[in-house]
Amino acid sequence: MNHIISIIKESKRVRENFKVKTLNPKFDEVKNIKKEKDKRVKYIKEKNKVYKGYSDNVIDIEVDILTSKIDKDKGRKMITKISDMMNEVSSDIIRLERELTIYENSTNWLDWLNQMYLEIDSVQSYDLDKKQKFLNDYINKIDVEYLPKVQSHKFDFEFKYPIVEDKLIKDGLDKSGKRKYQIDKGLNTSSLSLQIPNNHKSKLSGGEKDELNRVISKFRVEDSLSLNEISKRLNDKGYRTLTNRLWNKSTLSLYIKRMKVDVGK
Repeated sequence: MNHIISIIKESKRVRENFKVKTLNPKFDEVKNIKKEKDKRVKYIKEKNKVYKGYSDNVIDIEVDILTSKIDKDKGRKMITKISDMMNEVSSDIIRLERELTIYENSTNWLDWLNQMYLEIDSVQSYDLDKKQKFLNDYINKIDVEYLPKVQSHKFDFEFKYPIVEDKLIKDGLDKSGKRKYQIDKGLNTSSLSLQIPNNHKSKLSGGEKDELNRVISKFRVEDSLSLNEISKRLNDKGYRTLTNRLWNKSTLSLYIKRMKVDVGK
């Protein structure tokens, strides 16, 4: 998402389209800026009140579920419905606050570029459905390839429009002295490689790991059990792997190889 947003923010075509949209209506069409600002302040207060009411409703329902006043499944459905309404109200609040910022800074009305950045950056706070809708406005498809040799994923993005590294070409001045320019289209593809982070940290404490090692050593050395037999006994006794999974022959064999004590193959 960061990669896509960066391309969109740098696109000269996207900037131009946003500027045309943002500068309409002009401020000279707004008769009373203070009135418009006060209306946004009022709307935001009303929306915040509605949002708080929904939030209180969710808490009440959760309490009713815990006290068995309402059926759990019914309560969860109600919470899901209220959460959807909360997301809608939250989006309205973000939009109104953005509009309020414009009216509060009317002298900076033409600073449309910063406003575009604010609007696009807000995508990161969207829920999954709204993020997908945002992506569908710009992206045709995303291909993902796993690269095992470098432990990475390669993403190939195909945009709907040639906005990748497009350019603004200055074209002199018009009769009124305003600068003329045209936009040279860019590419509609971009690639990105992301290395897979090593997040498989042990969920066992040092003491628990030492105990696990002793148990495995006993099963393997003293009892001469096979890897499959040891795996079954470990699982039966509640022992889990360092990533909190069930043991099997492959994971046990790999773990034994990393143990400092020689317990055989």
